[in-house]
Amino acid sequence: MPSTATPSLSLVRSVTKLANSCYLRCHSLVSHIGGFIVYSSEIFYHALHKPLRVYETIQQMEFVGYQSMMIISVAAYFTGAVFSLQVGEVISIFDAQSLIGAITCDALANALAPIITGFLVAGRIGSSMTAEIVSMKSKEQIDALKVMGVHPISYLVIPRVFACLFTVPCLTVFFFLFGSIGAFTVSTFVFFVDAGLFLEYAILKVNWDDISLMLGKSLVVGWTVGTLSCYFGLRAKTGNHGIGQATVLSVATTFIMIMILDSLITFIETIIL
Repeated sequence: MPSTATPSLSLVRSVTKLANSCYLRCHSLVSHIGGFIVYSSEIFYHALHKPLRVYETIQQMEFVGYQSMMIISVAAYFTGAVFSLQVGEVISIFDAQSLIGAITCDALANALAPIITGFLVAGRIGSSMTAEIVSMKSKEQIDALKVMGVHPISYLVIPRVFACLFTVPCLTVFFFLFGSIGAFTVSTFVFFVDAGLFLEYAILKVNWDDISLMLGKSLVVGWTVGTLSCYFGLRAKTGNHGIGQATVLSVATTFIMIMILDSLITFIETIIL
């Protein structure tokens, strides 16, 4: 009898532990969703009211945009080069190497440029924003702002969100241009495609609708990176462990949201519109 009762008790404990773990995760998810909705409403409120943090916004734009141009340019060039190399190997079977420019530039404009730019900005800039805000929180600097009558959303979040909204589209355009240069290099020097033919097919395929879609996606990516990075910084626990945990959670969540929103926008643009 004891031999049958012990496994049953162990099973009950395992199921109870699993149910408790699922409950805590669901509770945390709902709490984050509710907190983010309130947080977003505060961003909209403070964005429409004075004071306008112009100097702080320009500082953040320099940090987000100018300091990211090198990594964006290098990553874009080799992304375009590698993508065109893979495409060229496939379409060379059909003797259609002249289409490398059209295919690569179309892929860069519609998917690769906004997504990879968002990943790079989230990994480099978003993690830094989260860690900086958590560090200020652990040093009680955010409490000091509240004591002085300065709202943390107005002083810390709004400049960072605006900086991401202004600079991520510019970085996306840079990614598209340097990616196209990488594709042009491979197509002309590896597959010996005529330069004029490359440009002709690329311009023919990539129209203003593709550019508008790319810029629209980049705005969504900029909003996602800016808001989530600051959100997890403000919600984090203090201490070294809190900084690491908040940074990892911020970057991972931003990556996932970028993919989800990009897929949703592509679905709406392709199927519905």
